[in-house]
Amino acid sequence: MRTCKEKAIEWGISERAVSDLCKKGKVYGAVKIKRVWQIPDDAKKPVDSRLSSGKFVKKNEKLIRKTLPIGISDYIFLFGSI
Repeated sequence: MRTCKEKAIEWGISERAVSDLCKKGKVYGAVKIKRVWQIPDDAKKPVDSRLSSGKFVKKNEKLIRKTLPIGISDYIFLFGSI
């Protein structure tokens, strides 16, 4: 069994990242004893599930004009913009 610090050096990521992966249950066999995560020696680094293509999808949302509350629309009608 190894600590987060040892696995962080082995996997090439920060100790905080290893601790977070353990907390989320992504490291198979990791158990927390008191305040320290114990990770099995043969545990593999979880696959990074973030988007790796670099292409992000933007939704084409049309601007929806909502009516103003009563009174404000009358004010704008009479005096122009605020």
